[in-house]
Amino acid sequence: MKENIIILKNIQEELLKQTNLDFKRDIYHNINSKERLIWLIWERWVWKTTIMLQKIKEKWTWFYFSADNPLVKDIWLFKLVYYLNNELEISEFYIDEIHKYPEWTNEIKSIYDSIPNAKIVFSGSSSLDLYKWVLDLARRANFFKIHTMNYKEYLKYYHNKDIESFEINEILKNHEKISLKYWNTHKEIHFQEFLKKWQYPYIKDIEENWYISKFQNLLDKIIVEDLPVFINLQTTSLDKLRKLLYFIANTTPSELSFTLLSKKVWLDKNIIENVLSLLNKIWIVSLIPKFGNLSDRVRKQYKILLWNTNLYNAYKINNEIGTIRESFFVSQLRKIENSEIFLPNKWDFILQIYDKVFSFEVWWKWKKKDKYPPNTFIIKDDIKVSEDEHTIPLWIFWLLK
Repeated sequence: MKENIIILKNIQEELLKQTNLDFKRDIYHNINSKERLIWLIWERWVWKTTIMLQKIKEKWTWFYFSADNPLVKDIWLFKLVYYLNNELEISEFYIDEIHKYPEWTNEIKSIYDSIPNAKIVFSGSSSLDLYKWVLDLARRANFFKIHTMNYKEYLKYYHNKDIESFEINEILKNHEKISLKYWNTHKEIHFQEFLKKWQYPYIKDIEENWYISKFQNLLDKIIVEDLPVFINLQTTSLDKLRKLLYFIANTTPSELSFTLLSKKVWLDKNIIENVLSLLNKIWIVSLIPKFGNLSDRVRKQYKILLWNTNLYNAYKINNEIGTIRESFFVSQLRKIENSEIFLPNKWDFILQIYDKVFSFEVWWKWKKKDKYPPNTFIIKDDIKVSEDEHTIPLWIFWLLK
């Protein structure tokens, strides 16, 4: 036991040497170490591991290890934490890649219930596998969704520029002041660069082709490794599903449907529907339902978009500007807690937050302005500042928290 712990400690020390504290994700400061059980969940490539190591390096009180390490599996997770807590008086733990440990939910619950002074932050990269157990741990764990970087984080990380971020209500109420204050900080070249690849805090100054190749491999891994946890699929079906994101990227949203995609990839429509529903839950695609009566929802009519513009860049050479615009806008709105997005009959999108409803039309700058009721907004591309209380530049939504 002692020898294995020394090895794990040495691994932690080496990782900490490579961990930089110069840049921290915004959510870093929201993760409260006073909570007993914290779950960092969601996408791959969003610095969940880095956040853990930064927390340790800043305070030097936590013990970090990866649950897929053979030493951890050899010791038994519960026994390892119990020994560290009882013999070495360590009470704070960061556990990475938790989904790769057998029966991990039972282990976490046992540690939580049996070692009352233990504080645990855990994460994993298989979003679907983790998502399956959200309800199982809902009573015990506090959840933190780690999304891709917003524009504020991107400017700080890649260009060392500081800028504020805002809640949705602040943007809709004060967008005229915000756009006037920050339009000069917003650079079109940065914006386009971010649209292509830098929503994920990966490695600076790498070649775009290499980045895209790695990104495609990551998405293939989600389909080949994560989907079978939920859906019993044959190998031939998984091979066909690898083409799914390519067809979504290269078809305009107005033409997309479950039926069309089933014909494109030669798979049953129900399989396509189930797969897209799962990918929607882990933010690989966005399924925006019709806003209407029950019959509309029963028919399952959706607008199908890839979750963010980096995904379009990974699968398409010539991106259609309208699709990119909508993908960006929807991806920002989906980050808002306790909200839903719908397709109305008149506007492009409806955002519902509790009992408040906001309507949006995503337009080019040259489209004719009309009279709009309260809580209705025109989102224009290629304008730097708000034109009036209803007309907002598209780029401002990169500042959404």
